[in-house]
Amino acid sequence: MFCIEPNEFYRETRGRRQVVEARHLVMYLAHVELGYPLKDIGHRYHRHRSTAAYACRVT
Repeated sequence: MFCIEPNEFYRETRGRRQVVEARHLVMYLAHVELGYPLKDIGHRYHRHRSTAAYACRVT
């Protein structure tokens, strides 16, 4: 749907808006559907846990 290369999810920079939105969706699904803790999700995507929490709020 987003046509994002998998390595773009793990970059240190935010990237294009399309990448940010796709990363938020992945973080949301990992937390809500799969039950992963926000700390683990943030670590996996090189972000702070609060960023993962924000992704869950806006998605």
